[in-house]
Amino acid sequence: MNADLLDYAVGYFGKVAQSIFDDYMKNLGFKFDSINEYGEVTYSKGSLFFHVGYYPETAPDYALQILAGLSDDSLEGISSLATHIHLSQALPEDKDRGYEFWAFSNESELSKKLIFIRDKIIEVYLNPLWNDSRKLSHLIEIEYAKYLKKSRLDELEKKRERSAAAFRSKDYSLAVNILESIKHEYLSELDKKRLQIAKKLLGRKT
Repeated sequence: MNADLLDYAVGYFGKVAQSIFDDYMKNLGFKFDSINEYGEVTYSKGSLFFHVGYYPETAPDYALQILAGLSDDSLEGISSLATHIHLSQALPEDKDRGYEFWAFSNESELSKKLIFIRDKIIEVYLNPLWNDSRKLSHLIEIEYAKYLKKSRLDELEKKRERSAAAFRSKDYSLAVNILESIKHEYLSELDKKRLQIAKKLLGRKT
């Protein structure tokens, strides 16, 4: 994390998280693994790990970052970036909750939310995954595929914006280079039209 984000670190987070999860995780066979400078805590059991944290950049209504995952060594064939899921992804679609559910703004609210998450979500939805690492691995793979798809779409949109800006500024060579780096089937009709015009103005064959 960025060093500047330490200004938004929650001083009480680690104390509250450990008071709620230490004994619970121990009873599940997990050991306390680490606590970082933000107060975020991690527990482990063999290849399994459980992380209780938050996103400091979302202050003052901090979004919780509760992750369940597997170590890299146990995820054959999957990128090292794909090691975990957010706890919300373990919930059935009709049970999923938005940002407000996963956010807190004070110590009392954090404690209440973590207790609810422990007793009503982890106990019901995450424990079965911990007992079936193949199922957890499959879910991680699915979520990572979604992440990759979104990343590609975001990159595609950035390229379109850059090509449009180049076209408007009459930098037709740059516009062509960007648009030709995009697979033809992903070009919009406007992209194709701009590419055709830019090539014509550059004296290239369309």
